[in-house]
Amino acid sequence: MARRTKQDAQATREALLDAAERVFEQRGVSRTSLAQIAEAAGLTRGAVYWHFKDKADLFNAMMERVTLPLETELEGLAQCAGDPVDALMQRLARSLARIAGDARTQRVLSIATMMVELVEDLSPVRERHVRADNVNVARVAHAFERASALRGQPLHAPARQLADGFHAL
Repeated sequence: MARRTKQDAQATREALLDAAERVFEQRGVSRTSLAQIAEAAGLTRGAVYWHFKDKADLFNAMMERVTLPLETELEGLAQCAGDPVDALMQRLARSLARIAGDARTQRVLSIATMMVELVEDLSPVRERHVRADNVNVARVAHAFERASALRGQPLHAPARQLADGFHAL
C-alpha cells in the first residue's frame, strides 16, 4: 500500500468535515454516528478515527473551520490604533458580512445553534464554546475599558457587564 501524502491526508480530513456538516444538518449531532459520517464521505470509520478522537473532536474541528476566522476578528482589538469601539464595530460588520455571504458559515452556525443536544459525550463541545465565549467577552471588555480611558469618559456599567451584553447581541 502506498503511503499517503500530507495533501491526501488533508483532503480526507476535509471530506470528513464536509460530510459531518451534511449529516449533522440532516440528523442532528447526537443522532449522528461516526459510521454515518464515514459512509457519507465514502470513507471508513478507521479514516474518521485517524483524524479525530471522537465525535466531539470532529464537531469542534468543523466549528473551527468557520468560527476561528470570526474569533480572530477580536484578537488584538484593544491594542488596535484608534478607538477600540470603532474597531469593534468594523470587525463586527466584517463578521456579519461573512456570515451573510458564506453558505458554509451559515450552515455550521445553524448546526451549532439548532442541531446540538448537549449530551454527556458532547461535553467537549460545550467546553470549547464556553472557553471561546469567555475569551471573546474578555477581549471586548478590555476594548471598552481602553475606549473609556482614551475618551476620558467613564463607562455606564462595568466593562464585563457591557461586554456580556454586547456578546449576547
